[in-house]
Amino acid sequence: MITPLEWTPTPGARRAIVLVGAAIAAAFWFDHPALIGVAAAPLILLLLRSARARPSIAEITVEHQERCFEGEPVHVRVTVRLNRSADLVEATLDSAPGSPRRRPPASTMRMTNVDALSWTSTVVVRHWGSRPVGLVEIRLWDRHRLVSSRTWAWPQHELRVYPRPAPVRRLQLASTRFDRAGDHSAPAEGGGVEFASVRPFVGTDRPHQINWPVSTRLGALYVTARRPERAVDVVVAVDLLADVGATGDSSRDLALSGATGVVRAVLRQHDRVGLVAVGGRLQWLKPEPAERQFYRIVDTLLAVSDWFSYLDPDVDRIPYPAFPPGATVIFFSPLVDPRGIAAAHRLRARGHPVTVVDICHSEPHPTDPIERLALRLWRLERLAIHRRLQAEDIRVVPWNEEIPLESVVRDRGRPGGARWRGTGSAARGRWTG
Repeated sequence: MITPLEWTPTPGARRAIVLVGAAIAAAFWFDHPALIGVAAAPLILLLLRSARARPSIAEITVEHQERCFEGEPVHVRVTVRLNRSADLVEATLDSAPGSPRRRPPASTMRMTNVDALSWTSTVVVRHWGSRPVGLVEIRLWDRHRLVSSRTWAWPQHELRVYPRPAPVRRLQLASTRFDRAGDHSAPAEGGGVEFASVRPFVGTDRPHQINWPVSTRLGALYVTARRPERAVDVVVAVDLLADVGATGDSSRDLALSGATGVVRAVLRQHDRVGLVAVGGRLQWLKPEPAERQFYRIVDTLLAVSDWFSYLDPDVDRIPYPAFPPGATVIFFSPLVDPRGIAAAHRLRARGHPVTVVDICHSEPHPTDPIERLALRLWRLERLAIHRRLQAEDIRVVPWNEEIPLESVVRDRGRPGGARWRGTGSAARGRWTG
């Protein structure tokens, strides 16, 4: 960024000018020429400094990485170049409104008799989002601080802060695909290494499948059936319509953390993963492998989370390539907005097994009987929502950061395999398989 510099007198220069004017006026008023000598020294200094050449153009460059995760330090390098040497240059990188916190709060570099300076500051990111890293302020003075110049510069690119993914070691997934080999056991029998069962020998079985210990003991031929290893397709759906809870521990923070954790785990297992973001606008990505899919998904989530609209998202508009046959859908939702609940029903209506991860773990704190009654009604309403979802073979599981995500999202090939055992509160119930 190239910006012109405008020089203005400093407060000290203004006081010197007032002193010169007052001394000359007093000399004429009192008819005392000796008073002019009081103004001679500051007058000569002002005339000499005004004749000195000063820089008129500054080129400011702010360099930093484009993306990072929450809690990671980001190194910001600031470079200032002047067309002429300046007596004193001070550059400060200060936090801007809405920017992440940094360590230290403000970084300043001061040098004398230079025409260029460069230094690196450290920014510590606290919360996800897209925002500038800070505001660069450049101040220049002459040697006696009689004139100064001041300018500002914003970084050309914003810093994209990604939510920290929830720790997920490995997801236990059941594959229904037969066209791609992978790391997950299919429910059907076939050629593989994982044990399925021991059954009687039929004419189509191969001799090497015979289980000789069992056959010898029972007096008939038995074979060992195994399950083949296949790949899976996962579609991560995120409800960004409502945000419940305090900043940093809200339902949207949990949704982004859990979704990115699942995406990273699926890609680590060499499977394909897609996205359906339900928010102010509806966005989707068809399942793809490779690490670049992770960044595409997170960038889409950040874009949708900042978008507001009164239009209802229509999940039926999502094309079928976004949902390959046999794909498993994991839907992160606080189940607060009716549009998000309707999206879960529509996803199940497309014939895919759906697991809804309930991320609304905060409750109001009632202080009087009326509020306690309202809280009980709110819990019953959430329990009714869970029941309606279960009636459509949608598995609903509560989750917060204290629970390992892989223990919640498991065996998604059987969406109706879990039942809710509640105690009158949707937030206090527990799930049993």
